[in-house]
Amino acid sequence: MEVGIDADVVKPVHFTLHGSYQETEDRSPVPYYRGNDLPGRPAWTGSFGVALVPASYVRAGAHLRIESDFYLDRANRRLEEGTTRLGGWVEVRGLWDLVLRVAGENLTDERGDDQWGYPLAGRRFRATVSYPSIGW
Repeated sequence: MEVGIDADVVKPVHFTLHGSYQETEDRSPVPYYRGNDLPGRPAWTGSFGVALVPASYVRAGAHLRIESDFYLDRANRRLEEGTTRLGGWVEVRGLWDLVLRVAGENLTDERGDDQWGYPLAGRRFRATVSYPSIGW
């Protein structure tokens, strides 16, 4: 099940809200796995984002992603706690329509493993310069 809302409530503000739920029960014929949660599959995920466009040449936003607890193994012995990750970005359009974007991900430095058991990267910062071929 998946639900999403994408709305411009007030002119310079844009909201997005997404959530999903998936049945993670193992229904295999193997008796000691049947009824367990499938590995690497959070049952609940959700995200919330807000973007601001205060001028024609500036955009900024923030997003929050939440995942429920999940197991890393089929026997359900290695529980990985859910995560809450916060990110943000700023874009400025300048000379020759070049766009400078500065973004940060996992700003709260959430630790743990991802859905495949690999460690989550810590805080990440990125700066890019791009040229949009179609509008902004």
